Amino acid sequence: MTILANLVQRFLPPQISSSSRACANPLCHRAVRTTGVLGKSHDSILLNELWFCSPTCCRSNLRALVATLNPAPRAPYRHRIPLGLLLLSRREVTSEQLQQALARQQANSATSIGECLQQLGVVTEHQVTTAVAAQWGCPTFFSPVPERLDPHFVPAELLLRHEMIPVHWNPHERVLHLGFLSAVNYPALGAVEKVLACRAEPCFLPASEHRRALSRIHKRKSGEMAAFAPGLVPEQITEIVLDYATQTGADEIRTAITTDYIWTRMSVAQPLDLIFELCGRPSAEG
Repeated sequence: MTILANLVQRFLPPQISSSSRACANPLCHRAVRTTGVLGKSHDSILLNELWFCSPTCCRSNLRALVATLNPAPRAPYRHRIPLGLLLLSRREVTSEQLQQALARQQANSATSIGECLQQLGVVTEHQVTTAVAAQWGCPTFFSPVPERLDPHFVPAELLLRHEMIPVHWNPHERVLHLGFLSAVNYPALGAVEKVLACRAEPCFLPASEHRRALSRIHKRKSGEMAAFAPGLVPEQITEIVLDYATQTGADEIRTAITTDYIWTRMSVAQPLDLIFELCGRPSAEG
C-alpha cells in the first residue's frame, strides 16, 4: 500500500481543493492555495481571464498572445448605397443638387459629399447624420454628449486616434455606447469589449457635436497611461507589461488590439493603460 501511495503521489497531479486553483500554463502542475474573496495568492495574475500562479508562468502565454496581435489588412467597408444616392432616394436632394455637390467634392477631395451638400445649403446636419447611420445600420445620438464620462473607460489616445466618443454607459448591463462621425471602427470596438469586459455599441453623432467632444477629450487626456513608440517585438512588449504588473501589484491584465495599437490595462486602484503603437498604420475605414 505504501509503495502504491508513493507512486500515486509521484506521478499524479495534486488534487485541487475548493480553496486552490490550477495554473493555466499547461507546463505548470502546481496547485496554489488561494486567499481572500477574490482568490488572490501572492504573485498570481489573471491574463484575459486565464489564471496564472506567477508572472513566470504568465510570461510565455502573454508573449504568444502578443505575437498573434497583428492586424490583417482590411478592405474598405462597402456600403449598399453611396451617401449621395441614399439622400437622393429619400428625395432629400435633387439630381442637380447632387451633381453640384459632386463637382464641389472633386475640387476638394478632403471634403465629404455630406459636407458639400451642407455647404450648398440643401441638407441639414441632422439629415446627413441620419443618412450615414442608415448606411451602417446604426442608431444616431442627437443628445448632447456628456461633458465627462468615467475617464477610465478608454484612454484618450485611443479615442482621439480612432475618433470615437463615449456617449453613454449602462452599468447594469455593462454596455458602452461609442459615437462615430463617418465610419465605425469595428476592431477598436472589439478591443474595448475585450479590455473593459463590456459590450461596445456604435452610434453616429452630428459633426458639430463630434468635433466639440473630441476637443474636450484632447484637452482632458486624463487617466494613468504609458505610451510606447512602434518597433517593439513581442518579447519586449511582454517584459514591459510584466514589469509594470510587478511594480504596480496588478492582479489582472487585459490586452487587445485596435487597428493601430496594442492596448493593455492593469487592474490596480487607479487603472493603468499601456499603449503600444504598431508599425505601418492601415488606412482608415469607410
